[in-house]
Amino acid sequence: MDHIITTGLATLKNSVRRFPVSIAFTIALTLYSLARIWAKDDLFSAWQDGVTVYYLLTGSLLSLALRLWGEEVKRKQAVALANAIAHVALLGNAMYLYDIPGQEPSTEIIIANAAVIVATCISIFTAPFFHGKDDIQAWNFTLRLLGLATVSMAIGLVMWAGTAVLLYSLEALFHIDISGKCYTTLPLLCCQLLPTLLFLGQIPEGEDKHNTSIISSPFINKATRFLLIPLLGAYLLILYAYTAKILLEWQLPNGWISTLVSTLMGGFIIVEFILYPPLRNAQGRFNRFIARRLPVIILPMLLLMTIGIFRRISDYGITLNRLYLLTLNIWFYLVCIGMHLARARRIFWIPVSFCIIFLLTSALPVNYAGITRNYTVSHVREVLDDTYHSTLPMTEEQYLDWIVTLPREEALLLNSRLKCLEYTFKDNFIKELFTTDTIAGNPFVCSPSYYTAENLIKKAHPLKERKENDTDADTVEPIAEDKPATRGCFIRFRGKETLELPAADGSAIEVYAEDSVKAVCPNADSLLLLFPGKEGTDTVRIGWLDLEKWNGMTRTSSPKTFHCSPSGSTFILTGIDLSIDIPDSAGKQYKAEISGIRIIDKKSTYHHEQATTP
Repeated sequence: MDHIITTGLATLKNSVRRFPVSIAFTIALTLYSLARIWAKDDLFSAWQDGVTVYYLLTGSLLSLALRLWGEEVKRKQAVALANAIAHVALLGNAMYLYDIPGQEPSTEIIIANAAVIVATCISIFTAPFFHGKDDIQAWNFTLRLLGLATVSMAIGLVMWAGTAVLLYSLEALFHIDISGKCYTTLPLLCCQLLPTLLFLGQIPEGEDKHNTSIISSPFINKATRFLLIPLLGAYLLILYAYTAKILLEWQLPNGWISTLVSTLMGGFIIVEFILYPPLRNAQGRFNRFIARRLPVIILPMLLLMTIGIFRRISDYGITLNRLYLLTLNIWFYLVCIGMHLARARRIFWIPVSFCIIFLLTSALPVNYAGITRNYTVSHVREVLDDTYHSTLPMTEEQYLDWIVTLPREEALLLNSRLKCLEYTFKDNFIKELFTTDTIAGNPFVCSPSYYTAENLIKKAHPLKERKENDTDADTVEPIAEDKPATRGCFIRFRGKETLELPAADGSAIEVYAEDSVKAVCPNADSLLLLFPGKEGTDTVRIGWLDLEKWNGMTRTSSPKTFHCSPSGSTFILTGIDLSIDIPDSAGKQYKAEISGIRIIDKKSTYHHEQATTP
């Protein structure tokens, strides 16, 4: 017990001596988390609370990275200046995030901060060894830190479980009432504060930090040789077979090729890191072959990935994912060429180069998110100027009516880009396009249901496919998935506005309030409502696309006016509930619960209208 206490105190003392700023941030984060648990009211809004936690957590990581780097720098004034600049920048960034209007950060801000966090974490393992002749010291240090982090967290989890059982035993044995907040406090102390202190106190320093001995695990080496490398070989075999296939058929590669090549490169980088110590120890011709020749074998697959990316950009334009995927592809070229030319003598430049590229494309004022947003807005404005001739802003129904008038691919692309602008970039341009309502004193954009719009586009413009052995270019059939989906569908529509009846004097008014009305589905394009009368049956034809549009709208539409045939009377539809079971049976009658008003002009007889109606 004396030894445990002595070791614990020495570890704590060492942590405070080497990493006082990191410990200060960790303790502040723990105290703030405890205040959130035990306070009667919320201290901040959900967004402000998240920013505070982000600042304290990132501050702890940044302080650790700067301290480990500063131990290797002789000019302490430069170290102090770097610490001051870094922490002032972090605090300024947190204050900016804290005061974001509406507390809804854009994708641009989120990605930029993610890039900073990734760079900070990578610098913990690499910054202290920038003067090294090889990466053995960094490799040993990284392995040591990962092991310490795992053991520290395991100890914290054991302490959490043991303390929780101890508290529960007080309730079970002595009937002592323990607050639920005590159980919530335990993981903060045992899995946040304690593991951090243990981890910081055990970080190597001095000669131990710069360990140059080559440590290699026979088990890991064999697992890599007989499991990971054969798996990479299977990936390469499939990719080369697919390359031969598209060359024989002379077609462009499938978009899935990017995922396959990216997975292959991820596995290759892991193998290179695992094989680094044996290579420094000149162990195995096979290992040297894999480390130095495998990059050359992978290079043609990167070209295949490049072609696939440019095909997607050419067909569908620029998106944030495609820009980052193209940059990742370029980085893969850099990794493969660099590993081959350097003969795998250094490896930690791989994560460092990744962080630099990530920061340059994400954290600068001109970044991929901003470029993508501007490009998307420009495309939407261009389509609006060319095809939309009404006034802005538009209602949801106006948008759904307009979007189906565009060609299929253009409509789907425009719809997806508008959805991206609203949900990914949260761009104010959406406020210019769609009407707004005031809800709880705040303006709320009445944006459309993009999912409904996508379905309507596909059904209004079904894809075409050629029949087998058919050489006639005009002989095509609609694909089944793009036909109006009516089997088993449930349609609901409710009008929201007060009716102004356009009835002339002497007109008869029939009111329907959820009465049973016969419905006929003569084809896949429309539905007929039947109104039997003494002089015959009046019908109202409603398009399926209209029904599905009203059913999928996020906001209630206005009542709809139709002209009955053959009488010419007016029917105002205010609501409909409709369930379809067998849409392929032409002429089959269905039940529809509808509400509405039919206005019959008695100045013209039914028979006269029947005779003159074509």
